Amino acid sequence: MSRRPREWLFRICAASAALAAAFHAAAMASPSVARIEYDPGYPAWRHVVFIAINGSLAWLFLRRPRWLVWPFALLTIEVVGGHGYRAWELWATARRVDWISIAVVLAAPSILLLLFLDRRDHDRERPASD
Repeated sequence: MSRRPREWLFRICAASAALAAAFHAAAMASPSVARIEYDPGYPAWRHVVFIAINGSLAWLFLRRPRWLVWPFALLTIEVVGGHGYRAWELWATARRVDWISIAVVLAAPSILLLLFLDRRDHDRERPASD
């Protein structure tokens, strides 16, 4: 993938991360917003953690330090497990589709792959040191 489409994709990732942070903030502030995605017992501290994570990702997706791929891999495991379980549970108990969770479960591994490809291409462009 050439540099220009990759840059656009990472801008979309950054905007999506910012929107996710905003959604967590809105859910923490308003029970009616929280009901869209979260159970009533969802703790406020988790919203705070994901506001910080998603806010950081919005910035990091634009800079893409080499190390970002590893913490994002851990985050991918967490969100695929959490959102994947939630989507399955909602389908199994209420026959409802949780579109937000499905989007997250599809997007996180795709972004992780994009980060790996970006890192590989960046490493290829860097001159080898003796």
